[in-house]
Parts: sequence; C-alpha cells; structure tokens
Amino acid sequence: MEPQVPEQTENTLDVKGLIGQTLLIFLILTVVYLIVVLLARDQLLSISQWITESLGGWGIFFVTFTLDMIPLPASLDLLLPLTISWDPWVLLPLLSIASISGGHAAFYLGRYASKWGFIHKWSEKIRIKGEGVVKRYGFWAVVIAAITPLPFSATCWIAGMARLGKRAFFLASLFRIPRIVIFYFGILWGLSFFKVLV
Repeated sequence: MEPQVPEQTENTLDVKGLIGQTLLIFLILTVVYLIVVLLARDQLLSISQWITESLGGWGIFFVTFTLDMIPLPASLDLLLPLTISWDPWVLLPLLSIASISGGHAAFYLGRYASKWGFIHKWSEKIRIKGEGVVKRYGFWAVVIAAITPLPFSATCWIAGMARLGKRAFFLASLFRIPRIVIFYFGILWGLSFFKVLV
C-alpha cells in the first residue's frame, strides 16, 4: 500500500517558491536600478537630492511607515535606490524602525479596528486571503512576510485579525531589519559590480 501524499491547500506556504521569488525580485530590482543609473543618472541624483532636502529623515520615516501600515501595491524597496547616498548608519535604523512601527500599526488596526464598519468591509478581502496561513503558521507567517516579497503590511493586518500573540508578533517583526540591510547592501554590491564592468 502506497503512502498517501497530503494534498496542498491554500493554507500551505511554498517556502522554496518564496525563496526563489525573493532572489528573483532582488535581482530584478538591482538590474532595473543599474539600467536607470546608466540611462538617467542625473535625474536619479536630482530625485535623491530632492528627497533628502525636501522630505529629510522624517519624510522617509513617514513614507516607509505608511507603506508598511496600509496594504498598498508598493514597497519600501522603492526608496532604497533613491536614498543610497545616505549614511547607512542613519538610513538603515530609520527604515527599520519606520517599517517595524508601520507593521505594528497594521497589526493593531487589524486587531481592533477591523470590526469598524467600512474598515471591516475593506479588510475582509485581506482576511479571507491570508487568515488560514497566519493561523496555521503564526509567528513564521510574519517572519516570512518580513523577509520575502509577501506583502508585509497585509500580513500584519491579518496577524492582528487572527489574534496572533503580541510578543510573538513583535519578535517576528524584527526580521524586517536583516531584510532591509541585505537589500541595501545588495544594491550597493550591484552598483560596485556594475562600475567594475563599465
């Protein structure tokens, strides 16, 4: 009698697929950034200078916080190429704190505000898609969202709605830090490699 292979359900995470997607997205972001640097270096420097002078640290904090609080089709990865000239000892802690804070805001909004009228209707779509995964994997669902292309903000909302423990959520959200650091230095490495080739 042959052993039965368990059927994959919607609540099963494809870890190998996520690792592959993460590496692919990282590679695509680096290549796109290098092409932009090659074709529009002056414009990119102007945008970077405008962000630095007009928005400053508080502006970058607010944009990152918002991107990781509200489920949007955007990511803080979009900011990294535009702030690459910043001092990493300032930028990386700023992005990490803003991202983790935004994730916590999403978690508590999901936990408490998702029952309010229009927010409940809006968040119901998010909950249906991911609550099973969060209930099944708990802490690890948030860790995986923190370090892969899975939407971090949406996962934080769902974790709140699924009543994931506050301590577990806090510890899982800290995995956002190595993700930000690795992507930042990956972009720097890509730029260095590109300069060697050119």
